[in-house]
Amino acid sequence: MMGSGLLRKLFQGGASAPAAAADADAASVFPVLAAEALYTRLSLHNRLRGIRRKVAIDPQRFEAMYGKPIAKYCETVQLLPASQAHHHAYPGGLIVHTLSVIEYAINERQKYTLPLASEPEVIEAQKNLWTYAVFVAALLHDIGKALTMAWYIDAAQDKIRNPAAGTLLQQGCKHYTLKFRPTQHYHLHERLGLLFLPQLLDSISMDYLTRDLDIFSEVLGYVSADRASWGSIGAIVSTADQMSVAADLRIATQTGRPRQFAGADIENFGERLLKAFRLLIEERKLAANRPGAVLYLSDDQRYVYAVAKTIAEKLREKMQALGATDVPADNTRIFDELQQHGL
Repeated sequence: MMGSGLLRKLFQGGASAPAAAADADAASVFPVLAAEALYTRLSLHNRLRGIRRKVAIDPQRFEAMYGKPIAKYCETVQLLPASQAHHHAYPGGLIVHTLSVIEYAINERQKYTLPLASEPEVIEAQKNLWTYAVFVAALLHDIGKALTMAWYIDAAQDKIRNPAAGTLLQQGCKHYTLKFRPTQHYHLHERLGLLFLPQLLDSISMDYLTRDLDIFSEVLGYVSADRASWGSIGAIVSTADQMSVAADLRIATQTGRPRQFAGADIENFGERLLKAFRLLIEERKLAANRPGAVLYLSDDQRYVYAVAKTIAEKLREKMQALGATDVPADNTRIFDELQQHGL
């Protein structure tokens, strides 16, 4: 059901104006930072402590298997946003989003008895391995954006630095700018996680992760965007991803934080979604108030009731017809966005 606020946008003059550009420094030169400096800049120490508490293993083992991969991840992606114009669209947004997904995923993992339908002694013996596999899948789920979203340009040498070839620190880069790539390869990031796995995990952690190939196959399935094989791990991490995105969109709405990275090449996703919705209405592609319709307008015109799945599919088709290549395949993402605009 849509409230009157969204109705005004859709039926009385269109979507609101795009959000203002984000932080002024977002389009400037960024310093290459070590992990600890990134944690401080992005206020992540409490979140890291929360992850440590939830994993509940001894500190030395946590640091080796969780702390170091997180640090390497942060040094790899640096201050890249999680999106140009959707969620976590600010400097460092990808790191904040990923740690949020890790935290949500570990919480979700506690709701599962894994492996499913197994004997108690097997469940207990594999408990920590399943948690670690969930962690790795969450850590890798968006790291491909470091390749597909933007180029890292070495500010001193005017040279592209490829994060798949090592961290910017390892490559001797001290300052960089971000230049956004064309969006036609946006969804490729969903299948690039494994490319970075050797950079993030040491040999001991890799040995542990691959000890049980049934578990590892679910990690492979998720980071390869293969829904047929991602199993419980994919279900856990995809839910955590949705929770992180929805939480950030709520914060942006409540605080008025811009949802478009300064220098972004595309308009805010929510504004483009509303524009597509309005065009569908103007073009009479969404039948209303008749048998078989997908929209039902209340008598007082305060509310519209919509057939959710059909609306999401039509919006996706319309946005793609308008040239968008970053439309989520998951309808939940579209519903979350509409909800932020009053659905």
